[in-house]
Amino acid sequence: MKKLFSVLTVVILIMLCCSSAAMAQSTQVSQEGSGANHDTAGNVFKMDSSAEIQGEKCRDAFLMGKDVIVKNCDVSGNLFAGAQNLKIDTIPMIADIFGMGQNVEIANVKDGGNAFLMGDTITVKGSNFGSILTTGSVSDINADCSALTASGNVVAFNGKLNGDGAIEASKVIIGQDTVINGKLMIRSENEPEIAAGVNKDKISYEKVITKGEDPAERQAAQAQAVTNAIMRGLFWIVAVFLIGLVITLVFRKNAEEAIDMFMANKGRYILIGLLVWICAPIVIMALCFTLIGMPLAVLLLLAYLFFTCIGVAFTASSVTRLILPKLHPVLSMLIGVAVLVIVGMLPYIGWIVGVACSIYVFGYVSQKFAEWFKEFKPQKKQPEQIKQESQEQ
Repeated sequence: MKKLFSVLTVVILIMLCCSSAAMAQSTQVSQEGSGANHDTAGNVFKMDSSAEIQGEKCRDAFLMGKDVIVKNCDVSGNLFAGAQNLKIDTIPMIADIFGMGQNVEIANVKDGGNAFLMGDTITVKGSNFGSILTTGSVSDINADCSALTASGNVVAFNGKLNGDGAIEASKVIIGQDTVINGKLMIRSENEPEIAAGVNKDKISYEKVITKGEDPAERQAAQAQAVTNAIMRGLFWIVAVFLIGLVITLVFRKNAEEAIDMFMANKGRYILIGLLVWICAPIVIMALCFTLIGMPLAVLLLLAYLFFTCIGVAFTASSVTRLILPKLHPVLSMLIGVAVLVIVGMLPYIGWIVGVACSIYVFGYVSQKFAEWFKEFKPQKKQPEQIKQESQEQ
């Protein structure tokens, strides 16, 4: 249905654009009784809020407007029309019709070629076409054709189908005057309404089940979604637990030191972690623009990603020592990991867990790095030390 809609849209829009270009390039144009423009090749053009032609004889017709009416015209070529309300009535012979509008009505077209129609409401009656292709909300086709392709919410067919046809709609109605000489394929969510007397052997029906509409399928999908969420949660709990186990067993003193730093000065701790979390990516991007700073940018990026990945495990191992001091460190860490992972999977607020844990670990790492930097930084000698050393020499 979507493919047919796209094809018809492109075809009709291209044809309408071509009509505008052809109108602009016409060098010799004259106006006749209906007010339509004619070129030397016998084509008619009209663009108006109410574009109506009656009794015209032309080769091709190009019409655009709010209301377009074509009545009692002899069009030997193609008819291209786009309007809010499009009405085509009584044309003895025509090659093809390309019509697009909110309301499209085709009546009494004899010996027509092909009809490509798109709109909200499409009505075709008392006509004869080679093939009819329609897509719209409601299509009522009471005409004869050699081939039929129709899609929409509701499609009603009550005519003679000399070849094969295909209908895809939520509701399909086959009228009592329907004669099918070929094969008609119907794809619908509901059983088609086929009038008595219609040869059902010529009709094949395929039930279309929209994903999620079938109750059993919907329940199965919901159960699968719950299972996937549980399995995903268990996976992350195990993965984060393994990281936290290493931190608890190997870096237990660092985890305990982090919570001591946090309790000593909460505001300073959070501010430092927040600044590092925000500014580090900016510094890394700036270093990438310099050849000398590229290796340092790579190292900083790896460190940033590493501490971000261990943020939940480190936070669980550290904070739970304050909340659950009497439990075994591994057990308390496991409880903390489970709580943080489950909360992190909640919609809308889950991202807060990741951000808070990253800020927590960056607050500790940055302060610890500052302490290490002070220890390795050469101490400036005081004047008394210099005087004492000179006396000893």
